[in-house]
Amino acid sequence: MNPFGVITGCDKNQEWLLPWWIENYQRHNPFPVAFFDFGMTERGRLICEQHGQVIKINKAKENHEQSINPKDRLDFELMYGEHRVWTSRLAWFQKPQAAFLTPFETTVWIDLDCEVRQSLLPLSTLLKEEDTIAIKREVDWIQFFSHLTQQSYLDEMIYNSGVIVFKKQAKVISLWKELCESFFEQFPGDQEALSRVIYTHQIPICDLHEKYNQSEDSPDKEIVILHYAGEDGKEMIKKKLEPSHLIS
Repeated sequence: MNPFGVITGCDKNQEWLLPWWIENYQRHNPFPVAFFDFGMTERGRLICEQHGQVIKINKAKENHEQSINPKDRLDFELMYGEHRVWTSRLAWFQKPQAAFLTPFETTVWIDLDCEVRQSLLPLSTLLKEEDTIAIKREVDWIQFFSHLTQQSYLDEMIYNSGVIVFKKQAKVISLWKELCESFFEQFPGDQEALSRVIYTHQIPICDLHEKYNQSEDSPDKEIVILHYAGEDGKEMIKKKLEPSHLIS
């Protein structure tokens, strides 16, 4: 088993991000990558196989909106977008299973809408305890909205799961996987479920420096990973893509 590596996951809706993500990552990092197949096409799998290990996992429960009560459906759509939340939840809720199956001793999960700009070597020695997870707190408006819609407790912190550093045997990962498998209807996405696990079980947190999950580009900031979250972020990526990155 490799001591340190990166994992990500992809379905057919995200395959267009693969060439861009891979090129940015490999420009700065030699560490192995495992791509988890959340429902890719054959073309997507071939791209991943050329650059790392591909791992197929069991499909998560169908997260149709009809299985969610009407109030929560509305709140989920307000949080993540009326279309995006229902086309993305199936992939989101496979992330905990991927984390549980990581082939690395120390793992960095990086979403496909993240631009890696520097070496990730410092993350390989970041964690000192097995059950610690390194993750960044969500932005203020998401904290506020989660409290306002009663999706989180007033003293509960919401964390962004776009970039996570964890150990292979970390209990928080197995708890996250179990919660998502059993109670996915209660959460708009995987990161709210992870935040609930951290809150309920008082999991020790290593605050991930914002430079490893930065949501705003700026020449005045040191940025290792820039996270183009949400629909607006994806549009920004599309504008940056070169023709060679496009999958026809």
